[in-house]
Amino acid sequence: MRPEEKVDFYLPLSELPEGTVEGSILELRLELKENEKKAAKKRVGSLLDKLKNKKS
Repeated sequence: MRPEEKVDFYLPLSELPEGTVEGSILELRLELKENEKKAAKKRVGSLLDKLKNKKS
């Protein structure tokens, strides 16, 4: 990873598994949700169409 691609993010302790303390080792998994992406894109497109038609 190049330094300019590094992103830090923070989670509140309440969002971590119960029992997590300083020094805990956690596993983070990222999963691509292609079906959810398609559904969201369709919803947004529909809303944009409604807005465009409303202005006419």
